[in-house]
Amino acid sequence: MKKILITVSALLALAACKEIDTEYKVPLDQPAVLGIVSLVDLNEVIELTEPASLTVRLVASAESVSDQPLKVMMAITPDRLAAYNTTHGTMYSLLPSEAVTLDTEPVIMPRYGKKSSDFAVTIRSELIPDEDIHVLPISLGTVTGSDRVEFSQLNSTVYVLVRKIKLAEPVLLDRTLWQFVYVSSESPGETNKGILTGFASHMLDGDPKTYWNYNTSAPEEIRYAPFYIVFDLGKEMTVRGFEFVNRLKDITNLASDPRTPPHTVTMQLAHTLTSETGMNDDDYYVSEDFGPTDLPYKTIQDIYLSGAYAARYIRFIWRGAYNQSATSINPGNKGASLAEFYVWGNEL
Repeated sequence: MKKILITVSALLALAACKEIDTEYKVPLDQPAVLGIVSLVDLNEVIELTEPASLTVRLVASAESVSDQPLKVMMAITPDRLAAYNTTHGTMYSLLPSEAVTLDTEPVIMPRYGKKSSDFAVTIRSELIPDEDIHVLPISLGTVTGSDRVEFSQLNSTVYVLVRKIKLAEPVLLDRTLWQFVYVSSESPGETNKGILTGFASHMLDGDPKTYWNYNTSAPEEIRYAPFYIVFDLGKEMTVRGFEFVNRLKDITNLASDPRTPPHTVTMQLAHTLTSETGMNDDDYYVSEDFGPTDLPYKTIQDIYLSGAYAARYIRFIWRGAYNQSATSINPGNKGASLAEFYVWGNEL
């Protein structure tokens, strides 16, 4: 009885194999033919309100399957733009390559497979020129695993059409959700004109009389600038610039001159952080320096980034301060103090 059952099972397995062979097997004289397909609709122009990112997922599709597993790479093909414009009667420009990130690994097309794994193309709006429509041609590239592969005559390239939409004028962002990730130096608290002040939290309290101050009693090797403050905005926002309300010489007089406002700072932006302190330099995809010509000696200083960027985390690096006048820069880059810290931007 056992032998009969084994024989029946073997016959069923053989029949199944024959059925698979009949349906999928590639004739010896017919190469595999591959095309490319997007998993999202690319028939219309995709509009990105700056700053924003778009991830397009593509797959290799088999019009005629391969009897071997394949590895397929995809690539930007600028030479296809002219053909697109000729076919559609357009004069679109190529999407800047610096605005695009491609997967670095090939997609896998299984043996007798009709579709491959996903290939991701990420587009960020920051480096796309305003308003005009731009085209990103993505084509099938190198294929390994078989030398009997051809590309589809009609479907070997997809075209992603993108237009960036300008943002409204920036506003000072609401600070309700903000938190501190890290402060490299902070006063343990000090009383000035009867007001307790000095903490980092005073930069977010809306009161220009209170201020953050560095820890003047810290060991000398860590006492002075540069100072690092990492803010968590609570969610990703559009960041376009910053406003510093500086500490006053007389905190009881709002018309008082500023006391040692910053003259040199660095502003850095990140989507995510890979350390608890936010001190991993690799996290920050935007970093811009501002010096004395960008930061005049005044109570309220506004500076603007070179573009609009999506970010949740900000690392503010204080590098040096004025002394007691617009022409007196602190040569030793010593202390730091700030009454309020704001961000110019927009809600995403």
